[in-house]
Amino acid sequence: MQDMSKGLIAMIIVAFMAIMLVGAQFQGCQKQQKTEQKVSGLELSFVENAPPQQVEVQQKFPIYVDVNNKGDFDVAVGKAIFYLVGIGDNIKNINKKLTNSNDLKAGVGMERLSFADQAYSDLPLVNQFILPIQLTACYDYATISQLSICTAKQDSAVCSLQNPSVNNAIAPIQITNTREEVKGSTLYVYITLENKASGNVYNYNADCDKIHDKDINELLKKNKMKITVMTEQGFSCLLQDEQGSSIDSLKGFTTLGTLTCKKHLSDEQPHIANFKIIAEYKYVQSITKQLTILPKQ
Repeated sequence: MQDMSKGLIAMIIVAFMAIMLVGAQFQGCQKQQKTEQKVSGLELSFVENAPPQQVEVQQKFPIYVDVNNKGDFDVAVGKAIFYLVGIGDNIKNINKKLTNSNDLKAGVGMERLSFADQAYSDLPLVNQFILPIQLTACYDYATISQLSICTAKQDSAVCSLQNPSVNNAIAPIQITNTREEVKGSTLYVYITLENKASGNVYNYNADCDKIHDKDINELLKKNKMKITVMTEQGFSCLLQDEQGSSIDSLKGFTTLGTLTCKKHLSDEQPHIANFKIIAEYKYVQSITKQLTILPKQ
């Protein structure tokens, strides 16, 4: 009898360990299914050896840049402007400003920009001169996000106020947090919009040339964007109009940070309200490559 008890205990331990192992494997699979949303717009890169790392005075060299649209929004022909910054008169026979001549389709669009085929420097050098070449891109972009909001006065079997879900398109601006609360008979939804890429955001109607020239009025449009909210009747958001006045609307302008939307709750049953939020903006980003110019041997 004692041996049978020991055998039974051993079987229970083995079974328990097997269940734990299966559970661990199942949790591992669940973790693998969770993927972070990618953050990207246009990806810029100088072509290898164009320009090379160093050149001599009077030596001819090319300057090419590859542009790839890695995000989820199309950039139409002429809607991206590219500037070579910091060149001055140190390099001759180059273009300092180009626009995209291809339709840069979401996720697949690409173009090679030719700023120079035979650029050169005629500086009267005795020692080497290091010139940082900066490429700045300014282009139209947008983020489209889908939200599921619990429209109810309190948690219910239908939905929970604690777990609003968000799905962002691949773009520089992302909705990073949402929160709901009920005050009296009004539901408030707080939506956090952040710039998660390395560039800067300007309002969709900003002028790229004026941003490049550091026009003070254009620089005031930094961190602003146009917002369109598509959802069920009764919701409104605290936005601004063209003149900067506060409005309760589903279309207008806002700054990076927290967007507040609300709805008066009547006696309707708890349900999920779907939001589609479109943020439109100009995005400005830069890359740099150092060029060493040597005296002519």
